[in-house]
Amino acid sequence: MSKNRGDAYWNDEAQRWEPGVDPASVSSAGRRADEAGPRSAPEHFVGYGPPGSLPRFSRVGVPAVVAVAVLLVGGLVGGWLLLGDDDGDQSAGGRSSVSASAPETEAPPPPDELTPSAEAPEADRVPEGYELVQDEKGFSTAVPEGWKRSEDGVQVYYTSPDQRRMLQISTPSGLMLTPYQALQQTSEGLRADRPGYEEVELKQLNDGTAKLVYAYDSQSLGERRMAMDVAFLTSGSRQYAVLAIGPAAEWPDQGTRVGTALRHFVPAPGA
Repeated sequence: MSKNRGDAYWNDEAQRWEPGVDPASVSSAGRRADEAGPRSAPEHFVGYGPPGSLPRFSRVGVPAVVAVAVLLVGGLVGGWLLLGDDDGDQSAGGRSSVSASAPETEAPPPPDELTPSAEAPEADRVPEGYELVQDEKGFSTAVPEGWKRSEDGVQVYYTSPDQRRMLQISTPSGLMLTPYQALQQTSEGLRADRPGYEEVELKQLNDGTAKLVYAYDSQSLGERRMAMDVAFLTSGSRQYAVLAIGPAAEWPDQGTRVGTALRHFVPAPGA
């Protein structure tokens, strides 16, 4: 892929998509590879674009962010970002089971109907084992209790005490890709880098929302890993993504974490 200034490119060292910058200027100090043990990995870098840089979508207004509460469980994507499901299904790779070394991880279908909530998410509605956080990046969401926060550029990580599970929130930057394109290119980059990589599901959920489910073999952890990644646009054309990764044997816990985060997600002011 071209690495000229102004072009997006896959950064092999940082394992993420970068906006148009000179690759030589990207420091390897920011690398947080999943194979590096206690420093849990970002699995991707979702691209973002400023208002007007992306194709015109049917976007969800900010009031709907706090009006709709649908829990994502085991691959069912809910929350404020799914007010409608277009007939145009840009499924890529289809559904399949992970290798014999791990339990079958067929991605469940999306829900047939989403039920909006009349009230904003409240602290007493956060599931047991989760807590609401007002992140330094301006957004708020629900994360598992006791997970440690860290950040690297536009990426925010909440990592479990044993370092084997992670919730990642990608905040807006300058990379101009649609949610589906960002996840599609993410999958391509991971396929070239992760041993035993399998794209379980890549799907356009509606105009401004896409989902990627994937698995791979972690040599350092000695286990099959599985992740769910949901990228979406706000009413201001800003793109976020929420990813959860953990042992494949624990699936669909990753989907539950993503769904809980999305159900209580409120973007930064102005997003």
